[in-house]
Amino acid sequence: PISDSTGLEAFTSIHAASPATPVVILTGDNDDDAALAALRIGAEDYLAKQQADSLTLVRTLRHAVQRQQVRAQVHQALQDQLRAGQLRLQALVDTAGEGILQVARDGVIHELNRRAASLLGLPDSVGQGGGVLGRRLQTWVAQVDQIAATRLLHTPAGEFASTELQLLRADLAPCYVVAAAGGMPPHGGQAEAVVLLLTDITACKFAEDELARLKDEMEWQVALRTAELQAANQDLQLANRALAHDLRNPLNGIIGLTGLVSRQAAALPRAPADRSALTAAETGSAPARHPGRPAGWPGASDGSRHRSAPGLASDRPAASRPACPAAASRAALGRCRWAWRSRS
Repeated sequence: PISDSTGLEAFTSIHAASPATPVVILTGDNDDDAALAALRIGAEDYLAKQQADSLTLVRTLRHAVQRQQVRAQVHQALQDQLRAGQLRLQALVDTAGEGILQVARDGVIHELNRRAASLLGLPDSVGQGGGVLGRRLQTWVAQVDQIAATRLLHTPAGEFASTELQLLRADLAPCYVVAAAGGMPPHGGQAEAVVLLLTDITACKFAEDELARLKDEMEWQVALRTAELQAANQDLQLANRALAHDLRNPLNGIIGLTGLVSRQAAALPRAPADRSALTAAETGSAPARHPGRPAGWPGASDGSRHRSAPGLASDRPAASRPACPAAASRAALGRCRWAWRSRS
């Protein structure tokens, strides 16, 4: 009870019962040290009973009440400013495009914003903390990324790290994020923690997978088209070989026939220049000359109708003899025709 206490003990009991009530200490001792100790622990003022007349006591009490009121107003203003700052910060965090979480070293979630709740596939109401705070982050991380998540949670204070994680959303929708972690030192009686910043890269991941699929499909189509072109090129080469073979066969026949005719023509005996020369050769007399023609002129004998075969080597100079196979063939046929006529 207060009535049983004196001095600082009485003030301590009153201040503990009502911290906002201003207290003025009246002491009968001239102990300034005790009065200053009372001021340090929350007393508004102190007066010695020998100096406390009515006017001084009223003025002291009025000043104590006014100081307490001003102090309460300042404290309330500071509380309002702090609350407004917290609301602005919460609004900024909630409207951020990235998920923000405060996680303990063991993965227990302390705070998160709406975007983080959305990335985890949770309703917006959960973004206020209901049903999530106190649960472990590893619950929403794929098994293949559990080790990477554990490394992020052990990021030292003042350092940063990042990695890609696959999240297992509550609605079973695929989700890929880049998780950036920053270590926080202990403060306010709390142990070390980690702040995670989650950036959604699901669309980029799907685009990369689609690009890889299109690349594989294009490479397959290029390989298929290359094989088709190679097959077509081989068919074209085979057709060219067959065409060249078909073109060479008739030419080989013509060249062979020309050679055969040339050899047969060369084996035939050469005919004399005219019938009179042949008769002269048989009788041993000189052939008769045709009037007006020199000796040895074809048909110089008397009106003979036989003439030398056209194209014979003896009738033409060497410069005018044909050199190509076709011309040689024609010359050989001419000699054969002449020989047949002469025999008939």
